[in-house]
Amino acid sequence: MYKKATYFNYLLLAEEIMASNDPSTIKKLGNASTMRQRQAIGTELSCRDFDHEEWRKNKALNKMLLKIMYTVVRAKFEQNEQLFNMLIETGDACLIEASQTDLFWGIGCSMDSQKIKIIDNWRGSNHMGNLLMQLRNEFKFGCKAKKTTITKK
Repeated sequence: MYKKATYFNYLLLAEEIMASNDPSTIKKLGNASTMRQRQAIGTELSCRDFDHEEWRKNKALNKMLLKIMYTVVRAKFEQNEQLFNMLIETGDACLIEASQTDLFWGIGCSMDSQKIKIIDNWRGSNHMGNLLMQLRNEFKFGCKAKKTTITKK
């Protein structure tokens, strides 16, 4: 969220994101796309409306996002033995982010949807699931593994 705010030159918003320790507040701050939404949260009003499509379609930004998330998620699993073990215990299972609304990190289907079972039905990219599978392989084999990606045929 911080990188998103700085990319669009929302410096006050970036400061607010860094000052918060509450993940839910950070997410709200980073996802507020209109002045009205920012006003409801009590944040920077002087910046233009946020264009989520501009953010999602920019390949350089997506690459940066994936690198940042890789670093953050890797650190999370390295620092928490219980989470580390849970990830390893998934074996060779295909991991997904079952988010109906997040087409970047998730698959675009909810957990209870029948579409979840068929990869061709996924509307999203499943970057989070792919990242988790990559990290699982790296941890299992003790080296930097080749990126794991589940793609549609």
